[in-house]
Amino acid sequence: MYENENEKDIYEEVFEDEEVFEDEEDEEEEQNIEIALQTHQTFPDTAYEIKDIVAVDDKVIVRGVDLATHTQEFRGIPPTGKKLEVSWLSIFRFE
Repeated sequence: MYENENEKDIYEEVFEDEEVFEDEEDEEEEQNIEIALQTHQTFPDTAYEIKDIVAVDDKVIVRGVDLATHTQEFRGIPPTGKKLEVSWLSIFRFE
């Protein structure tokens, strides 16, 4: 969970142009930052858990789960107070 008053700086560092970042939806850097900030504001108690990390050649595969509570409006959906669990998989390629 990020509890840093410079969160936007942290997100900008993560999504720097110098890094190879391929997203299935091919979103631009600024959109990624805004989505991450909006998500964090909506689900402020989010806990990130890494389940697996596998490195093969120039790729690193990370599987994890995010646990959170829906406390604020998100994309037009009013807060429900419900807990949610989101499983995810990311593949990073390094040059």
